[in-house]
Amino acid sequence: MDKIYQIFLIDYRKLNDVLIQMSNALYEAKVEDERWKIYVEVVVGKFIFHSMTMADMLEGTVFKSKFLQKPTSIIDLGSLFVFSRVLIENYLMYYYLYVLPKSNEEGRLQFDLYHISGLANRQKYYVGNKEQMRQKQNETKRIEVIRERIKVNPFFEKLKKSHKEQCLKKSPKPMFCTWTDLIALSDLDTEIFESAWRLYSNYAHSEYLSMMQLKEYMKDYRLAQKEAFTVLKSSIWLTCSLIKNFMKFRKILEDTYNGLDNETQKLIDLYYESGKLGERSK
Repeated sequence: MDKIYQIFLIDYRKLNDVLIQMSNALYEAKVEDERWKIYVEVVVGKFIFHSMTMADMLEGTVFKSKFLQKPTSIIDLGSLFVFSRVLIENYLMYYYLYVLPKSNEEGRLQFDLYHISGLANRQKYYVGNKEQMRQKQNETKRIEVIRERIKVNPFFEKLKKSHKEQCLKKSPKPMFCTWTDLIALSDLDTEIFESAWRLYSNYAHSEYLSMMQLKEYMKDYRLAQKEAFTVLKSSIWLTCSLIKNFMKFRKILEDTYNGLDNETQKLIDLYYESGKLGERSK
């Protein structure tokens, strides 16, 4: 790995540490909050785990096999692309649940739809014992309770007809928009991240394009390293974007951010504001 790549990777790990510090501060504050807001810790925690794993993968995955003379570290580009899609969607879900809502009523409704969609989807799972059957029956009742809660939410009356119908379906979609719609609504660069998300989805679904590209990457390791650098830079931008949005969620998070040393704050601002990221290496 070249020196610039290593600098970016070190910075990426620092940024992950900032998110961990902020998440810990929120947890330790024990803030009493509405049910739909409590899950912010889970959404951010999920992002942190994925992002830390991403940093390790970007440093090189160590493979062990009887067919290798010794453990070998390589850039597993296919897995990096799949993880990149996960990271993008994780950030977008945070944005959808905790940035886009303009009122508590809107936030509650969007979270309730997200909640009911997950429970309805689990109703389709195989049930193998009595305990699971009881859980399924209990969740059937919970779905109806949440659906009734959605109906009396003042924001429900403001929804257009198709969105109202979506809320009342037996197995509704979790969001009122598609992933590409959400990319456009977010603070991400639409052109860059929509293209990236579509490409990474090819890898997640093992479509032909992914096989065609992997064949080329296997022949030219330098090309694979270049693509890994692109993944690294986009992961940094996602992490900085989450930091900037997360700090607005609660005063304790803003205080934690402001308590960071100047060098760290400048680092976050540099990556967040540049957008291109590559300019840092020039």
